[in-house]
Amino acid sequence: MRLRLITTILPSMEIPFPFSLTAFSLLISFLFMLIKNCKRFKTPSKLPPGPWKIPLIGNLHQLIGSLPHHSLKNLAQKYGPIMHLQIGELSTLVISSPQIAQEILQTNGLSFSDRPALMLNKIIFYNFSAVGGSNYGEKWR
Repeated sequence: MRLRLITTILPSMEIPFPFSLTAFSLLISFLFMLIKNCKRFKTPSKLPPGPWKIPLIGNLHQLIGSLPHHSLKNLAQKYGPIMHLQIGELSTLVISSPQIAQEILQTNGLSFSDRPALMLNKIIFYNFSAVGGSNYGEKWR
């Protein structure tokens, strides 16, 4: 009787089955997401050259340290006036030459003048009616 009492007081050293199944499924899903993100961060051939990227943060590690415009200047000296950066999950094209920027904005100006239709802008700017949140069109002009 005394021996049975001691075994019921001491906790069991085995991990419960639902916990181990949950931990295993979380590990598998994390590895799957990591592999999927690594495949997604491979640079397609149509993009301009750029520095190497880390899977979830992209090129943020190369902009930390000094002032961001100094880091971008150093990267532009190495990769040219047009380069591709991955800022987190956002794919970014950096133009550091004023002549190229002027040419791009003259030919594609309307593409850059529109804002994304975010739910936050819809709520704050009264269904996109204010100048700060409206899309390019009659209201904005």
